[in-house]
Amino acid sequence: MREFNLDEKLNQIIELFEKKFDEKFIYDEIKEKQIDKLHSELQRYKQDIVFKTMKPLVHGIIYMYDDLDKMIQKYKNSSDELSPEKMLKFLDSLREDIEILLEENGINSFKEELNTKFNPKRQQLVKKVPTEDKEKVGEVVESIRVGFETATDLIKKERVAVYVYEDKTKEKLEKLLTELKNLQQGEK
Repeated sequence: MREFNLDEKLNQIIELFEKKFDEKFIYDEIKEKQIDKLHSELQRYKQDIVFKTMKPLVHGIIYMYDDLDKMIQKYKNSSDELSPEKMLKFLDSLREDIEILLEENGINSFKEELNTKFNPKRQQLVKKVPTEDKEKVGEVVESIRVGFETATDLIKKERVAVYVYEDKTKEKLEKLLTELKNLQQGEK
């Protein structure tokens, strides 16, 4: 029969633990290097996607910048004055260029029909217009600023003015009473 040697068994167990520990340590180092490499690749990929996505928008902004610069240089180096009409024409053209640029990037402006009910999901109330006509209460009177949306998302609500009910009966009665008093004082 073989003799049981405790020291030998403990040494075997310790050697086994050391071997497993070394293997685990090496595995963890390799795993960490792979994770770092994948993270780095993901960051480069993400930056590339962002740049490719923004590139058409950036090009459009650069073209508008060039147009602005041309106009500034034209009037800076000219004896021509920039009339209000020319300025409004230029600003309108710039607004159209911005709208085209947005449309090319999947963003559309929208304006709901006037005299329809206020839609809080697509419109923002920025001005209240008093009315005594209860039928008109809650209707959009005026579109103050257009809204913007993509095919799937609302980016900015349309800003609108909406009719709100205002009872002017009391004011009318007070005015009539004042007129009556004035008439009575005029008869005396």
